[in-house]
Amino acid sequence: MTNLLRNRRLLVVFSILTLILALILPRTSKFNYDYRQGSVWKYDDLEARFDFPIFKSAEQLAADERYASSIETPSYSYLADVEKNSLDKVWNAELGRHSGLKQGIVNDLRKIYSIGVVSDEGLKFSRKADVSQSVIYLSKGKTVEQVPAAEVLTVKQAKDALCEALSERSPRVNADSLLKKSGIYDAVEAVLQYDEARTALMNEAAYKDVSPTEGYVEKYDIIVKKGEIITEDIARKLDSYKAEYERRRTGVERDEFGGIDKLATAVAPWIGNFLIALAISIILCLSVFFSNPNILDEMGRLLFIIFVFLLITVVTLMVDKYNSAFLFMVPFTMAALWLQSFYRLRVVIPVYTVSLLPLLIFAHNGPVLFVMFLMAGYVSVFVYDMFNKGLMQFMVSLICFVMLLISLTGFRMIGALSGNVAAQVMFLAVGSLVSVIGYSLVFLFERMFKLVSSARLMELCDTESKLLRDLDDHAPGTYNHSVAVAGMCEAAARAIGANTLVVKAGALYHDIGKMANPNCFVENESAEDRQNGGYHSKLSSKESAQEIIAHVKNGLELATNFGLPQLIKDFILTHHGTTVTGYFYTKHINDGGDPDDKAAFTYNGKRPVSKEQVILMICDSVEAASRTVTPSKEAYSELVEKLVAGKMKEGQLEDADISLKELNLIKESIKSYLTQSHHERVAYPARKRFGRGR
Repeated sequence: MTNLLRNRRLLVVFSILTLILALILPRTSKFNYDYRQGSVWKYDDLEARFDFPIFKSAEQLAADERYASSIETPSYSYLADVEKNSLDKVWNAELGRHSGLKQGIVNDLRKIYSIGVVSDEGLKFSRKADVSQSVIYLSKGKTVEQVPAAEVLTVKQAKDALCEALSERSPRVNADSLLKKSGIYDAVEAVLQYDEARTALMNEAAYKDVSPTEGYVEKYDIIVKKGEIITEDIARKLDSYKAEYERRRTGVERDEFGGIDKLATAVAPWIGNFLIALAISIILCLSVFFSNPNILDEMGRLLFIIFVFLLITVVTLMVDKYNSAFLFMVPFTMAALWLQSFYRLRVVIPVYTVSLLPLLIFAHNGPVLFVMFLMAGYVSVFVYDMFNKGLMQFMVSLICFVMLLISLTGFRMIGALSGNVAAQVMFLAVGSLVSVIGYSLVFLFERMFKLVSSARLMELCDTESKLLRDLDDHAPGTYNHSVAVAGMCEAAARAIGANTLVVKAGALYHDIGKMANPNCFVENESAEDRQNGGYHSKLSSKESAQEIIAHVKNGLELATNFGLPQLIKDFILTHHGTTVTGYFYTKHINDGGDPDDKAAFTYNGKRPVSKEQVILMICDSVEAASRTVTPSKEAYSELVEKLVAGKMKEGQLEDADISLKELNLIKESIKSYLTQSHHERVAYPARKRFGRGR
């Protein structure tokens, strides 16, 4: 039944994770081609899957913008009323016997005005410009057109053109004299007026309108062929295709899958996302299962792993969508340090690796960033134990930054990475610093997910803590026993690679319940108490057993009152498991009691599950019993073997995640610890007394 509930719970958790991933993952993959200018295209012929413009390079676009800003095109307004007044003056001019030429002169002047006439000062260019290659903006009513500057005439040039036109049409007439005497020359005026405000506005618009593209590639055109050298032009086509490809992240075009139904085309990305999300969820689940399957039974620990994974995924996708350059600043290594605070390395390494998969699959420069932050995370976790006190923690930031810098340099040297190197280095430095600063959030996560961090365990192991000081004051014998058990447990934990901090903390607090009635336990009895028969002399065997057994219940209550984590409570509950108080049960039988009344002498605890709990159960029994044997290597060996065999015979280790090989290593480490701790001392000889004469 328990396994069924567990499986259902895990199915629900990972189904929700899969659904969340399917919703947040982008519905198109990244552009999966690696290339650089000058290299050979190693893939098959690349065919355009859609029409796209060819974007100018950053350098080319900047040059065009500089050119646009360096040339100011003047803007002029056409003065229609001036033209009308001028033509009226010409029509009213007195030409005498040549009045028949008036209509032709009016028509010629109208043509000249249509080209454009400015004052004799000429066109106004604020910067030096080649007039033969320049244009002006000409505003006529509500329309604006560009007119070649070379075609625009000054008033003097307009008069000359009018005279020349009249001479060609009437060669026998002295055109210049006629136009001058009749006042027609005086009627010719500038019909274009310089507009300073419009000039500034039009040139600003022209600068902004510099086209970022040049050329176009149509759908099904071959962009680059297999084996072709990637020239500058091809590189720009590839860059443009990549930019357009990744811009279309909301879906795909109908023809991309060979003209399949529009509905199927729309659904395909969602199905693909779901399958990818399912694969990633399975990988995460298996990475936890193979590293420490017990985590799957502890919802708080499992949810924290999923929280870290989702946090990395969401941050990766959001930053990549906003500006992929900022991915260098994301403190991915901080997630590795968070995991390291609550889990063993065998869990941290695979979970952190899987958590970086979205970065690898979906982000720009994904493979490069994946390798960089994977290495930095591993190194940070490795060195954190060496530099985890005070300001020394910033050594982790420095080491992390150096490792990232080394990998960044390597990737740039082989051409696998481009971009602003100064910005990338600065981003990596900031991210490395934030990684260590953000480590303090583990204390928040402790409360959110009911976990116990390494920092919290170190606090619990401080023998100056109030609870341990109270234990020393009220039950000094029990305190000394707990400290001795903690030392033995540490040695055994190191032998099999168990968590030494966890087992030490559990050992120090496993007997705190004895403070409720310290005289009940032999280690706290005084010599006077022993002479008077001891605490249990006036109690029946059953009553004594109940008093002894109560220290587990009292310990749990005390742990709750002092806010000790569940991890410590589990040690209190399992250090005797469901064993029998052997001394009093045997005494009960020897006194004629009913052997079937065994329940009254049995602890109401739970059998140990973790390796650390097994170690404490064994070391607790061994430390107490070792005081009853004559110190010798053989005696200790026999004692350890006998006690461990007894625990196994009682079924106390049946639920434990421990192998026979590990049990043997634990036994050998305990034997060695006892032998070295209780070895014989050298007896110092008494000094002989000599007389004064000697």
